[in-house]
Amino acid sequence: MRIWLPVVAVLLAMRAPLALADRDPNSGAPLPPPKHASTPSPITDHFYIRATYYPPQLRTSLRVDPKGAPAGVTGTPLSGENSLGLPQRIHQGRVDFMFRMRERSKVRLDYFEANRSGSRTIGNDVIFGNTTFAAGSLTQNTLNFQMGDLTYTLYLVHWPVYLALQPGPTGTHWSYWPTELVRLAIIFAIAIGSWFLIEKPLLRWRQRSAAR
Repeated sequence: MRIWLPVVAVLLAMRAPLALADRDPNSGAPLPPPKHASTPSPITDHFYIRATYYPPQLRTSLRVDPKGAPAGVTGTPLSGENSLGLPQRIHQGRVDFMFRMRERSKVRLDYFEANRSGSRTIGNDVIFGNTTFAAGSLTQNTLNFQMGDLTYTLYLVHWPVYLALQPGPTGTHWSYWPTELVRLAIIFAIAIGSWFLIEKPLLRWRQRSAAR
C-alpha cells in the first residue's frame, strides 16, 4: 500500500492540469472543442488556375457546298490532313480559371485554340463553295479554331449530399476521404442520370423546336 499511494498521487497530479486545460481559467466553464482545419477539396476551392498540355491527334472532314447550286451538286468531301496537308498532331495548351463566388455557385473561364496551316498539291478537281480548284493546283491552307467558355454554375445536387453525409462519429462513422469518395460517387451518379433523363431530352426538344 505504501508503494501504490505515491503512484496514485502522481497520476492524479498529472490528470488535474489536463482537466483544467479543458476549462476557462477565469470562470471554470468548459471550453468549446477546438476547430479542426478543413481538408482541401476541389469541391470547396475558392480559386484555381489550371494549365494543361497535350499533343492531340486530329482527323478533320469537311465539305463546303456551293450556294445557289442545283439540287444534287455538292462540294468535294475533303480530309483536312490528307487532302489539304494540315498536320495530324499539334502541341496544344489549355488554360482555365475558376472563381467561387458563394458556397453553392462559381464562375469558370476556359480558353482553347487549335490553329493549323499546311500546303498540298491536289490530285483532282476540288469544288470548295463557289470556287473550283483544278487538279495539280498548289493550295495553301489554314484552319483556325478558337473557343472561349464562360460558365456560371449553381450547385443543386452536391450540397444536399454533402449535408447528408458528414464524416466522423456523428455522421458516417468514416474518416474524411472514404466519405468524400462516397459523396463523389453519388454526385456523379445523379449527374449522369440528370444528363440522360432531363438535360438530353430537353436539348433534343429545343433542336426540334428550332428546326420548325
